Amino acid sequence: MRKEYGLICIGSGGRMPKDVEEISMDFNLYQRTTIEEARELMVKVREKLVDKVNAHEKIRPFLREYPFTWSGADISIAFHKPHSDSYYLDGSVAFVCPARDGKIAYQGAELRKQKLVDIIGLDGNVERVGEVVEDEVFIPLLREPYEEALRIVKSSPGDGVTRVVPQTELRPSDREIISREIAKIKETHGFYDGKPR
Repeated sequence: MRKEYGLICIGSGGRMPKDVEEISMDFNLYQRTTIEEARELMVKVREKLVDKVNAHEKIRPFLREYPFTWSGADISIAFHKPHSDSYYLDGSVAFVCPARDGKIAYQGAELRKQKLVDIIGLDGNVERVGEVVEDEVFIPLLREPYEEALRIVKSSPGDGVTRVVPQTELRPSDREIISREIAKIKETHGFYDGKPR
């Protein structure tokens, strides 16, 4: 995915209590992205994962359902400014992922002032009590059924995701920050609840 689309995988997992029900992959892309580009990227990455899983003969006996479908391919993509964990605040897409209802959720980002709650450190000291900070938060841009996104991508001419900004390696601390942020987003906004979609 990195060579083809410039995506950096920052996490993976799935739901496999008795068999393979879902495969999850979290990616970062360091460029500004429109809804059309995010849609095309989401569809192409999701379909590529489905094709790879279905073509892998050794995994077939372990799949809950064969053929494996898009509903089991949980892909999320965060779009950051180059060399940063910050998002663009201009109305472009900051994050795209599947929602519980089978739709794709496109999120933008904006700055909002938030009052921090008391943070108790491991040493027992309380830090940043009541401090007001400006933080990036996600705002909804669009939700659409996956089938609609697939139809739009298949009917559009050309390939809108061929322009990729060269990527740089992430430091381990960047990976940890990004993975935590994606987990918080999914938990806060209900994009992943452990239940089949």
